[in-house]
Amino acid sequence: MVGGVISAKTIEACVAVAAKAESRYGAIASTHESLGVLAEEMYELTACIRANALDAVRHEAIDVAAAALRLADACQGQPEFERRSRK
Repeated sequence: MVGGVISAKTIEACVAVAAKAESRYGAIASTHESLGVLAEEMYELTACIRANALDAVRHEAIDVAAAALRLADACQGQPEFERRSRK
């Protein structure tokens, strides 16, 4: 457990998914791009929850978490991201 809250296995899975997305698609361009990714992942998670497909729920929840973590990380000192994300 990390901080007694989340298992290390789950954290490692989130980091692996985030790294794979970064490798495949590159850095997040803006908050709006990230919103699109998160919306798609939430749609998939919702479908799995409604289907009561527990293994798929875990997979999609990790995808949502990885996308959210990438967004949070991009908000920290990445000038190009900040330029594209501010009015």
